[in-house]
Amino acid sequence: MHHAAILGDAAKDAKGYGWSNLDSGVHDWATLRQNVQDHIKGLNFSYRVQLREAGVTYLNKLGKFTGPNTLEVTDSKGKSQSITAARFVIATGGRPTPLDIPGGELAITSDDIFMKDAGYVALECAGFLSALKQGEVTVLCRSTPLRTFDKDVVNYIQDYMQHHGTKIITGVLPKSIQKLPNGRLLVNYGDTSEEFDTVLEAIGRTPDLAGLNLTALEESGSKGVALHGNGKIICENEQTTVPHVYAIGDVIHGGPELTPVAILAGRLLARRLFGNSTETINYRNIATAVFTPLEMGTVGLTEKEAIEQFGESVIESYIASFSPLEWSITEQHSDLSCFAKVVVHKELNNKVLGMHIASPSAGEVIQGFSLAMKKGITYEDLINLVGIHPTIGEEFTTLFVAKSSGASIAKTGC
Repeated sequence: MHHAAILGDAAKDAKGYGWSNLDSGVHDWATLRQNVQDHIKGLNFSYRVQLREAGVTYLNKLGKFTGPNTLEVTDSKGKSQSITAARFVIATGGRPTPLDIPGGELAITSDDIFMKDAGYVALECAGFLSALKQGEVTVLCRSTPLRTFDKDVVNYIQDYMQHHGTKIITGVLPKSIQKLPNGRLLVNYGDTSEEFDTVLEAIGRTPDLAGLNLTALEESGSKGVALHGNGKIICENEQTTVPHVYAIGDVIHGGPELTPVAILAGRLLARRLFGNSTETINYRNIATAVFTPLEMGTVGLTEKEAIEQFGESVIESYIASFSPLEWSITEQHSDLSCFAKVVVHKELNNKVLGMHIASPSAGEVIQGFSLAMKKGITYEDLINLVGIHPTIGEEFTTLFVAKSSGASIAKTGC
């Protein structure tokens, strides 16, 4: 009954998201796009107001180094000025890596859909384009989807997406894109070719450093800002190899490309520089979510990473497949399941090394458990926790089947 009431409210909200007539199943992309862009403009305005109220001077200009302590900044009209500072923080983020194949310039990026900066772009975009009825969607994967995440969890997400109409082709790369006389795009991949209305490339992001003229930071006896082979800045506690230059966010090597990570790193850096703090960010056990149609929430080591780090003999995983209560009376999910996994170290008091879940609201679920991970939660702590019934988060408190047992992991009942 609670969920039914929530769906009623959601139906009222749907119009603002482009679903003007739910019965028709037709989505109005233009309405959604305009409302999202208006929201982003509002956010940007509020950020400028917050900066002004905090006494921060905001310059909407493109900057580049002209010396160790000097920037040249240029506005949209081409007018330039020089500014100096004792310290600098580089936080320019990344840009979609271009597709380096013949016709690659014909592909759009996630930035062309919304001003969207999120990880795991390919499957996230494919998922919402399919769900918004924007036509048939095909994903080409070099190897397997989400290959750095726990494979068991990814399998459930892939099954869900394919069940809902997204075509996923693995083990192939696009070779070329050709624009046809009818305006469609012919994509050659593997040993075949196929026509599409639009091609979206999502092969990663490149740190946006090229225009900064970092070589200007090189002084006598200094090699300037050191870069990793992937083009990112090498830092220690956000400090680059030029002591008065710092970096945060997607431009640094070894840090997760997540906006909240950059925010916390920047906050802690400011406290160290100006508030006599010594606290630094811990880049381990940072939770993240993948906003595919069936969401993924994850924190800590995958099962594969745990085995590689500690050895297979000391690692156990507790797993379950389940159907959330809100799926119980709907036909479209009757052949689908969610999945939860906890990875533990048997010889460290069953310390939890990783928690992974594929389910609705997985991001909300994993956020709370990530704090427990930071505090060193054990498997016994989890199963002795009284769950909130009937919630998805409760599933982590009822993981009794060890993967090594080979027993059925399918849960039944409420």
